[in-house]
Amino acid sequence: MAGFLIILAILIWIVIADKKRRKAKLQKLTEEYVRQQADQEVTNRYPKSEAPPKRETPANTISIQAQSKLGHMDREKAEPITTDDFIVEVSKEFDLRSIHQAPQTPPQNSSRTQAHPQHQTYSNIIQISIQTGVQYDFDEYKLGKRYKDKLSLSAQEVGLLNKFYHHQNVFTSIEGCCIEIMKLYLATIKKTNNKLKKADSSIAKEVKSMQEIARKDPANNSQYYDYQYVIDRVEDDAYLTIFKRAEIQIREAWSHKRKIGGEYPLYSTLSDTFNAKIGKYVDESIEELKQTIGIPDRETEIELNAQNVNRWKEQLERINYAFKISDRGLEQGQEYAQSIHKLATLNVKNVQQENIYYDASRFMAAYYPAESLKLFIHYINIDLNSSKFDNKPFTKTIQKSLFKSIQQLHSFEVAVSEFIKSKDLQAALKAVNTIYEPARKRISLDKALISKVQEKDQDTVELLNEYLEDEYEDDQVHIKMEEVSAEEVKLDIHKKGQDKPPTLYSQDLTLSSIQIQTLQHFEKNKLTIVKPELDIFCRENGYMAGQVIDSINETCFDLIDDNLIEDVEGAFTITEEYYSKIKCND
Repeated sequence: MAGFLIILAILIWIVIADKKRRKAKLQKLTEEYVRQQADQEVTNRYPKSEAPPKRETPANTISIQAQSKLGHMDREKAEPITTDDFIVEVSKEFDLRSIHQAPQTPPQNSSRTQAHPQHQTYSNIIQISIQTGVQYDFDEYKLGKRYKDKLSLSAQEVGLLNKFYHHQNVFTSIEGCCIEIMKLYLATIKKTNNKLKKADSSIAKEVKSMQEIARKDPANNSQYYDYQYVIDRVEDDAYLTIFKRAEIQIREAWSHKRKIGGEYPLYSTLSDTFNAKIGKYVDESIEELKQTIGIPDRETEIELNAQNVNRWKEQLERINYAFKISDRGLEQGQEYAQSIHKLATLNVKNVQQENIYYDASRFMAAYYPAESLKLFIHYINIDLNSSKFDNKPFTKTIQKSLFKSIQQLHSFEVAVSEFIKSKDLQAALKAVNTIYEPARKRISLDKALISKVQEKDQDTVELLNEYLEDEYEDDQVHIKMEEVSAEEVKLDIHKKGQDKPPTLYSQDLTLSSIQIQTLQHFEKNKLTIVKPELDIFCRENGYMAGQVIDSINETCFDLIDDNLIEDVEGAFTITEEYYSKIKCND
């Protein structure tokens, strides 16, 4: 009997020890999770080049668990906001266009350019000093706190935006996009609550109901989960899901092709409950609010076009359609050209900017040849002002129908040659204007000669075709023209003294300098780079890593029908099969 009791005591001791070990492990994981969240929020807000000043760590600190409780109590005492968001009054229909019209240069004290004066070192973000009694504000990097003053948010609106931690992605890192999402999010909550009011409910009440379901779930009452953590996550994820669905709608409205998920993320048992009790009303509200979504401001457009390298094509189609349904007079042709210039300026960071002018030149060739050639000159100009032209020859294709005579073609070749040598855009545009001007000299008509010309008309056409396959050169520039189809002529333009370097990637890809550098960096690292290293590499070249990765994937998608670069367990990687497809086969 004594032996049995001893064995039983040992088993009980083992179970208790194991439980303590698991609890300690959970606490350690929780601490690490909180620290990572705080680090991520600071990293998103302050780029490497704007690292906030460090402060000394207080000598005495208390545990995360204690300060978390204190922080929860402090927030409840500090801001007596009702917990039922049903009575939220989104009283100010703040107009995002007024924000968009703010000065382009941010103020000196802008939160985007200046570190917060109370910011501590990363390791101190989740600590509280006993000496000073100062509690760290865990809402500091949440959207409500960050945009309270800028958007003149009410206390209730701040509370709604502080319901969750927001992790930036490439789209929401653009401030104009993030603000428009917040606007739709707040309006959606108000409209959804109005719908739920008919059933004597609200979002807050339904979230409490979901929390009760989670509380009763045996899986959440085990030693592996902290009860308060589960309850908090149920609420956080509910509001974050509403925010994500608002983001999906803004992405669609602003022609951002990259998709995100909008499902409730935490528990599959609660996902159906969320959709039935809240989600369907949220979707209805967003659909009804689609017409209230504003248009991107200039800075937002530029950043969106940099992320979505083919986004300009939809806008160009709208410009082309507007011209087609107009009177198509000379005035409309000039207005068309102005619209193209405006579109090009909004794509100043887009690696495909030059293609806007090329496609516009092709479209306008059937209507106004002079305007078409001017757009073509702008097309060449972009190459002249980049390193690409300095490093290798380039080939351009132009509409054959633009030239009605050998003289017009020759005048164009001379204009291009002079433009390449001088890089004087205005002089080149003036030279193009003269190509279609009638010759100003007196001639006497001879009917016999006219008859002979008519007989030789076919010979003239053949002569022009031969000329289109001829070459032009002067002391600095060599231009070879070759007919590639009944409609188009190819121009191989080469500054003398240049040697064409080997082509690294497929000719079907239009890659910018930073894209090529990034791909070569991947190749040097066996096609896998950890995120911190890629962040450093891109920042040193003046870009954000996410922006570069997205632009490369967008550029290569048509060739490989998939994303070239994937995010796998904290690192960016390229499969050898895909990389071989984009490499030049020569």
